[in-house]
Amino acid sequence: MKSFLIFFLFFFQIILSAQDGGVLYEPDYSNCSEGKTPYVKAVDLTKHFELDKKLKAAIESGDRVLERQIRLQMDELYKDQIKIMENNGDIEPITVAPPMPNSTEWINGDIKIFDGYISQLGSGNKRIDIKLAEDGNLYVALIQAAEGNFLGRAVVYSSSNGGATWNFIGGMQSQTLYFAHISMAVELMSNTNFDSTKILLFVSASENPNFNDATIRFASFLRNNTSWYSSLVLTPSAGNKLLYPSVVTDGQYYSLGTFIGVTCGEYKKRLLSNDSTSFC
Repeated sequence: MKSFLIFFLFFFQIILSAQDGGVLYEPDYSNCSEGKTPYVKAVDLTKHFELDKKLKAAIESGDRVLERQIRLQMDELYKDQIKIMENNGDIEPITVAPPMPNSTEWINGDIKIFDGYISQLGSGNKRIDIKLAEDGNLYVALIQAAEGNFLGRAVVYSSSNGGATWNFIGGMQSQTLYFAHISMAVELMSNTNFDSTKILLFVSASENPNFNDATIRFASFLRNNTSWYSSLVLTPSAGNKLLYPSVVTDGQYYSLGTFIGVTCGEYKKRLLSNDSTSFC
């Protein structure tokens, strides 16, 4: 039975720099709404890249003893970032599928997954994520626009026939938080039990529709929409916001313990004139 150990890697609009062959990463945000935001941190990832290369070589060679040794070394690097998350009450499960109103299709015969407005206005990209899981099913997660009493909603659908038909699985919703930017992982907790397939969602969430002070929130549930869990994961520094979460896992290598992590960007608020809602 797999146990999900969750660690979080912070990506604060950084220059990833290292000595002795390290990798210099300088992201380009010039064409997006976060353009011209200054880099605020530098992280030396030399050791991380070295171990990652050694781990890849050990896996490809089939040397399980060496692989285990390298993973233990990697655990030492990450141990200070491991966080046991507590269930948080401001995110709720979705148990009833959103309505599917009739509408004109783009092309006759199009396969419809969801019919409605996607995401909060002005929330940018990363509104939809899709995964092919180990149970053989396709999974789609999307952020639904605010509706009724709920400001934020993220719903998940699955297909067992290659996308010909889709069924509602579940999701997460909040009466106090708007959602923007979603990332999903789907992991099998037991190779002999496909019903152990767990869906893990990460979203940027904020009490403000402009996503000022946005945090990263997390929810997980099995493919039958049971075993619900949700939590606050990351909070930004004062005056900043966390956007564009991306899930990272090592599930493709492990059949026992799987690490689940998330990277995101931390963006600094910059006021334009007297407009306190404008960012870049």
